[in-house]
Amino acid sequence: MTKIAFYGNIIDGTGEPLLENGMVVIDGSKLEYVGRKIDQYQLPQDAIIYDYTDSYIMPGLIEAHSHLSGYGSNNPLDWVIDPMPIKVCQIVHDLQALLDAGFTSVRDCGGYGGVIRRAMDKGLIQGPRIYTANAAISPTSGHADVWTDFSPQLLEEWEGTHVVADGVDECRKVSRTQFRHGADFIKIMTTGGIMDTASDPGMAYFNYDEIAVCVEEAERMSTYVATHAESDAGVYNAVIAGVKSIEHGYMTTDRTLEEMLKRGCWQVPTLSAMAILLENVDSMIPVVADKIRYVVPKAMESVAKAREAGIPMACGADYLSVKGQNEYGGKNCRELLEFTKVGYSPLEAISCATKMGAVTMQSEDILGTLEAEKLADLIVVEKNPLDDISCLMDVDNTKLVMKEGIVVKHIQ
Repeated sequence: MTKIAFYGNIIDGTGEPLLENGMVVIDGSKLEYVGRKIDQYQLPQDAIIYDYTDSYIMPGLIEAHSHLSGYGSNNPLDWVIDPMPIKVCQIVHDLQALLDAGFTSVRDCGGYGGVIRRAMDKGLIQGPRIYTANAAISPTSGHADVWTDFSPQLLEEWEGTHVVADGVDECRKVSRTQFRHGADFIKIMTTGGIMDTASDPGMAYFNYDEIAVCVEEAERMSTYVATHAESDAGVYNAVIAGVKSIEHGYMTTDRTLEEMLKRGCWQVPTLSAMAILLENVDSMIPVVADKIRYVVPKAMESVAKAREAGIPMACGADYLSVKGQNEYGGKNCRELLEFTKVGYSPLEAISCATKMGAVTMQSEDILGTLEAEKLADLIVVEKNPLDDISCLMDVDNTKLVMKEGIVVKHIQ
């Protein structure tokens, strides 16, 4: 197989400083060499050379909190009543937009990721590799109970990205059902949320036994549980019961942060989603707008506190595919910009969007950094993101995207 070499400045995702005058060599689907460009390195005569001496080579980005759901709206009623063909078209569009923006992996925290991945495996659609929870789980009147004027049975049939479970037996059954449909991890909801008509984001949902049985089922499948939690009680209850990944994680106390550190938890704070919701609060239905005004002002402060405490964090935008607000693509990179507003350097933010993203996908041995023997997922950007992290939001700045050694985007 023909080898490929890239020349350019390397940001490898490990947190190490920029390496100028670097070289990356790909053999098949894997990285063979990452380091300084050296004349002694013997490339075969038929090697393909990409000379990006004045540009920047990075790992493929990892979107660590998405919804492959085809929502396309800030109104949860639309999530229920929009026909499935429209949702599928939206998902296909979103996946292509993520790939064009440099995301080679995506973590689906409540969506149709399992079946969409099957279409991708058949070569029917193109996009980042998918790591999915399938449907997100909450109790009745929790965040997965998205529109309470409809029966739970109708919601489950029409809006399959959420599911309701009450009691230990139902939580076990529903968790197993997600694995039956191809889930890689389990997503539960231990507080209420913003984008529904029933729940309170300041209130804890699920009891210890309900959370623990979901953890038990996940660990039996050699994986973990992630939880939506927008206030402290729901975060604490989840952590004590064995949940590893905290999605959002606002209003946390010192006690909760200590338990997270002790138990090896991480956080995906979705700061850009919160910022965009607040920017567009006046367009929301009243019940949603009230919750935005309650939660969002507390988010930035609590995430800065968690960072200072040493909680590992990954970048995930949690967008809803609303045109002009939070459509998928370059705007997903706004999450890195928001990370710099809570104390991360641009270099650290890039690691959160690559190395830590791989941790959330249980793939840190093959993804997330430019290191020999890992999969050849990389991007080339024209401008230096260490000088201006927002340049990653410009898809035209991303000149090349490679996924597993195959070039899937190339702007000459």
